[in-house]
Amino acid sequence: MNKEKIAVGILIFFLSLWSCGTHTSTKDVDDSGVKTVVSSGIKEFLNDDDYFKDSRIIFLETNDNSLFREIDRICVHDNSIFIYDNTLDKIVIFDMDGKYLNHIQRTGSGPKEYDGTVDFCLDTVNRQILLLCDNPYKIMKFKYSGEFIEEKKLDGLFFNITVCSEYIYCNKCNPDPSEEYELFRMNSDCTELDKSLRLKNEIVNRQFSPGKNLTTTLNTYYTRRFDNSLYKIENNEVKKKYIIDFKDNSLPENFPVNDEKNFHNNIKEKQYIYSITEVSESRNYIFFNTNIAIFVLDKEKDIVTGYKIIDNSKLQRGNNSCFSVGNSSEMIASVIEPFFVHLEAKAIKAYPEHDPNNATLKLSEKVKDDDNPILVLYEFK
Repeated sequence: MNKEKIAVGILIFFLSLWSCGTHTSTKDVDDSGVKTVVSSGIKEFLNDDDYFKDSRIIFLETNDNSLFREIDRICVHDNSIFIYDNTLDKIVIFDMDGKYLNHIQRTGSGPKEYDGTVDFCLDTVNRQILLLCDNPYKIMKFKYSGEFIEEKKLDGLFFNITVCSEYIYCNKCNPDPSEEYELFRMNSDCTELDKSLRLKNEIVNRQFSPGKNLTTTLNTYYTRRFDNSLYKIENNEVKKKYIIDFKDNSLPENFPVNDEKNFHNNIKEKQYIYSITEVSESRNYIFFNTNIAIFVLDKEKDIVTGYKIIDNSKLQRGNNSCFSVGNSSEMIASVIEPFFVHLEAKAIKAYPEHDPNNATLKLSEKVKDDDNPILVLYEFK
């Protein structure tokens, strides 16, 4: 064998090692310890003092830098509130009293910029903000101060991002004919390590309900459309932790999911559940949104109950959805739009014998129509 052949053989050997080292492996989901929890039905109101010891109203400072339109994800860490607005591709950071600290908004087509984003999360160990971009496909890393650190290109489009045990998890969504799996694990360098959960590529329905499918509170959970399961990520493994039997609200097996034209009306009419989002876990409870109600799973009693509205006793008003608060097992959040507060206040004032100390009237005096949304944090018992 001449020297050239030996050199080629060595090169092929090392290339094969490199290829094996970067290959994304597939993993089965562990369903050995799954629990089935049956719904006790859907009630009209959740009384806040049943599950929470307090609620905190935070007026998020409004100025040219802090202004945002809507909240798509909330994280709390190191006495700071991180608000992500997908419509503005912007992250705004406040202290726990609502005072503006800084923001990240780097729209553009150059280096260290983006034309579009889809989600963000916090790496609390390294005190970094991870911003998931869809144009171009990449993850950008920033310090909590907003200072850019680095960016890593991705091979395709992902929709949600979270960090669990120092690994990055992202998901893809059906239909994606080029991919068989939807949940990906990456190292801190954004190199894909493995993937799990086969995509439901037989479903072509493109309708989504609001909310995030990957959330990290007490633990990290993943949910997906047309699946009544809560998947827990633990020890770098994906485990099917709960199956929720929604009883009469469960989507029938023969439901015409791919009839997108009539899908929404059929779902609304029959009050069927097809989507679980915003999973938030405390020591005693798991809260989550569905497309028709908020549900609370009592972990000790293994009972799950739905509620159409969270009734806030302080504000004397309700909210029909909640947000998971990333990196916190102590709270969930809801949002109040100042514009609607003023509409309600106007309607109350139309009655001659209205109570001038009404909570909505008092709230309307503290905000303007175009102020940032009001944040309400509910602290678990």
